[in-house]
Amino acid sequence: MKINKFHYLAIISLLFLSGSVIANSILAPNMPNQKYENHKIISEILINDLLINHMAQVPLDEDGKSQCGSPNQVFEWIELTGQINPDATYVVNKLLKKIANSPTRCISKGKPRTIVWLNSGGGYIRDGFALGELFRKSKNVHVWIGPNSECYSSCAAAFLGGNNRVMYSSSKLMFHAPYNYRKNSKKDIVCSSSNDTLLKYMQKMINKEDGEFLYKRTMSFCSSTDGWYLNMDAAKLLNITTDDS
Repeated sequence: MKINKFHYLAIISLLFLSGSVIANSILAPNMPNQKYENHKIISEILINDLLINHMAQVPLDEDGKSQCGSPNQVFEWIELTGQINPDATYVVNKLLKKIANSPTRCISKGKPRTIVWLNSGGGYIRDGFALGELFRKSKNVHVWIGPNSECYSSCAAAFLGGNNRVMYSSSKLMFHAPYNYRKNSKKDIVCSSSNDTLLKYMQKMINKEDGEFLYKRTMSFCSSTDGWYLNMDAAKLLNITTDDS
């Protein structure tokens, strides 16, 4: 995928002071020969360290005309910033249903779609699985890691679930082995030596060969702060990302 096909508008930059978590700007998509004006936040859902925005905008062509099927239609998308937790899957599921059932949903060329932007440092792996499974079973959902955004740990697992998966040259994707903290410790961790659930999940979401390779490399990195990083081209080669369609 060529980056110069897209132009983005930065719309949020959030600082969680209590958790010392800095969220990068999440950027709104703009397709070729389109421009977006008067974007708005339909809902701004903040639960602990998780921010999920439901956004809307009218995509305009170079002549200022709507590229949706009707002038009354709007393009809606979801932005997720913060920790992947049980709230993420539940809230995103409700928003996906709301968008799918919206009477003003933008339909262009007969292919309605919803983009979910991910920008997360991680969370619990089980929640990453749950969010990824939601993406996989949802129709016409595209999962993207925007420019200058990160998707680490359980976020990376969730990203694999998208039927359409996109990242950019400045996107950051990272995997590491699942771990637990040692008893009575908030610093020392114990990583799993094997995780059959993770292996099967990775193979299901991409393919058997690349999924097994990804699993082995993921399990070889035991850290709560570091891991196995891939750029856009590496992710494409391993079928972690897909062509945008």
